Amino acid sequence: MILVVAIVVIISGFSYPFLTRYMLSNNLALTEDKLISSIRKAQINAMSGKDNEDWGVCIFNNEIRLYSNMCLEPHSFQDYSLFGSVEAIGDFDVTFSQRGEPLEIDSVTLRTRIDETIISINAVGGINAD
Repeated sequence: MILVVAIVVIISGFSYPFLTRYMLSNNLALTEDKLISSIRKAQINAMSGKDNEDWGVCIFNNEIRLYSNMCLEPHSFQDYSLFGSVEAIGDFDVTFSQRGEPLEIDSVTLRTRIDETIISINAVGGINAD
């Protein structure tokens, strides 16, 4: 019985770093996907003229906010929490014209303690994830 417990403890000790790395990587990928889908939804809402409002996405209070009007004074909004231990580095706020182009180009760095990715929006509304 002691031998079985010892083997389980040893296996657990070796697998913990791999599990931690997987969870951090997965949380970063989920946050990246949520941010990109929110950006696309804001573009679609702006292009379709939904509610005759400007639509955009910002990161506010460690949440992704899809909004109409302005980030800090939205007429309508949806907030999504960043996953796990992901943090957003830099101010991110992009609003789209009715042509689906951003009024200003912007980027944000999403980071965990093991990895990071940069999400940027170019002048024609294209999204890059590096």
